[in-house]
Amino acid sequence: MRKRFIIAILTACLALSWAFLAAEEVIIGSGNQMARIPLDFFYHNSLFECLYYQNELGFAQGTISGLAFYNNFVTQLSNKPTKIWLGTTNLTNLNAGWIPSSELTLVFDGEVNYPSGIHTINIELDSLFHYPGGTLVMMVQRPMDSGYFSSSDKFYSQTDTITRARNAYHDTQDLDPANPPASGFVLNGQYPKIKITYTAQGIANDLACTAITTDSFVTLGAVETVQLQINNFGYEAQENYTVMLIKEGGELLATAAGNPIGAEQTIYQTLSWVPSTPGNYLIYGNIVLTGDQNSLNNYSIPQSITALEAGYLNINVGGGNLTGNLPLDFSYHTSLFETIIYAPEIDTTGIITHLIFYNNFIENINGKPVIIWLGETDLVNLPLVWIPSSELSMVYYGTMSFPAGENEIIFPLSPTYNYQGQNLVLMVQRPFDYDVFNANNVFRMQSGAMQRTKYIYSDQQEHDPNAPPLYAFDSYQYPQTGFIMRPPNTGFLRGTVRNGTDLVCGASVTADASQIAYTSGAGTYSLLLSSGLHYITASYPGLNSVSREVNIMPGTITTADFNLESNAVEDITAPQVSTALKGIFPNPFNPSTTVSFSVYRDNTPITIELYDLKGRRVTTLVNALYSKGEQHFCFSANDEKGKDLASGIYFIQLSAPDYRKTVKVLLLK
Repeated sequence: MRKRFIIAILTACLALSWAFLAAEEVIIGSGNQMARIPLDFFYHNSLFECLYYQNELGFAQGTISGLAFYNNFVTQLSNKPTKIWLGTTNLTNLNAGWIPSSELTLVFDGEVNYPSGIHTINIELDSLFHYPGGTLVMMVQRPMDSGYFSSSDKFYSQTDTITRARNAYHDTQDLDPANPPASGFVLNGQYPKIKITYTAQGIANDLACTAITTDSFVTLGAVETVQLQINNFGYEAQENYTVMLIKEGGELLATAAGNPIGAEQTIYQTLSWVPSTPGNYLIYGNIVLTGDQNSLNNYSIPQSITALEAGYLNINVGGGNLTGNLPLDFSYHTSLFETIIYAPEIDTTGIITHLIFYNNFIENINGKPVIIWLGETDLVNLPLVWIPSSELSMVYYGTMSFPAGENEIIFPLSPTYNYQGQNLVLMVQRPFDYDVFNANNVFRMQSGAMQRTKYIYSDQQEHDPNAPPLYAFDSYQYPQTGFIMRPPNTGFLRGTVRNGTDLVCGASVTADASQIAYTSGAGTYSLLLSSGLHYITASYPGLNSVSREVNIMPGTITTADFNLESNAVEDITAPQVSTALKGIFPNPFNPSTTVSFSVYRDNTPITIELYDLKGRRVTTLVNALYSKGEQHFCFSANDEKGKDLASGIYFIQLSAPDYRKTVKVLLLK
């Protein structure tokens, strides 16, 4: 009996202590737009869902007691049924589908007044929501109602580049929040401005990677950088954590010790990496903190990049100081566009491999068909006639997604276009599509001195690009356009460098004693070379250089692999089968890397030393006896006195009684 009494007192005290904690408020969103979200009273019922990220909430954990929306209605709406669910997720967008209400918590089910005019609609939750950290999910339903009202009854909102929101509405079908519609919905980045009332609960250890910034195009074999935004949502300062750069699929690209970060602070950390895989793919940041109490926010939103061989040109035409619906108009079912880009604006010749437009959309438009043609002409304007598609080359036929916000929309051309140096003709078609979107989905444009552009749009018929109508619009405006070009009469040389069966990282591959590339961690290299014969040399400290002649054909990929044998200085004797330096990862590194090696027999003396570029010993890393088997040693970038090493090239040498091998490493800070 006494035990129960004590428990009852403790429970009451806890409830009172929470009640007397100061409630706080956070407002998320600028409210610079108007939209019928999170409730659409123009239809009989609606369903809306969106994400709010932890860095927007600004607290690690807490108890949410109230929400507020910001309306601007022309209609006085009283006692309208409203349902709200809250939850958390590790998702960064809603591309994969709705999060059903069965995975959320119903926090409000009642009637709300939505007065006409501008008001803050405060809603006290029926049930407190205990927020554990991570991304907050909010689902709002207008249950089926007999009445519907003005399309001007809207809420203040804003649009993000991330597809963080889903919206559906209907007049006859009751939308089920536990089984949201798989079609007939809007997926975009528009979400309502809200106010959250909460009581914060402290959390000691919570680091988050909230953003990644990098170039859209990176060069194979070159050192590239990314900037990661790191937030400390805990009340403990952190200095022992790891920052990682990861490629989609889980491949580690770079890692570094995290910089010290104070409680509730935001810092930025730069990572360096060397792209070794060509093509388009996603990269993202990751934070690893031992004892992290919230793992839902450790990964950043992925960033799309395009990795190209060295030697490509990135040409941009136009300043983009205007906006408009060119070259694609999504406010109509179909559109056709053509413009002339003058030769001096490109100012070179070569193979056009990618085409870039620059959008600024208020909503996300996914998977829409696009056709692009390129050609050349001596015309300087298009006031009287189109250049039909039959006189041009089709370079893109497929679908493309256009994210909300400002983005580079990159079209990989297939086939590529061999530009000869005349005025370039660009024709773009939006084939007939049943979906139409907001006219404020615009592209960056500019105006010129000539009527260089023709365009037409329609809701009824698709215009034939081979016989475009003469009654089209003429314009001085044209879209800002980017071109990725490969110089003419060039080809690619790719291959690997090995030492026996071991791939060599950091080996130099030089063409004609002028162009040089270095092998990646996978032992691969890539060079863009002019067509014809080239003298290629592969070399690495401690290994014998190998040279050969290679014939490069224009527009083709030539493979040349090299196997470098150990020289007498670096390899004292032939290595034993099981005594070997296996690898150093990561490389490049900052500030630590792991040396992996195997040992032939027990009690083998192993020495690992670090040398600088001039061959001077910097420090002895290892001088000890090792047991037979696989071994690993972690090296932090310090000298013998514990001082930090400067960025640059170093050599790690592993020596055993019957074996010696040296590997080049790159320290980047």
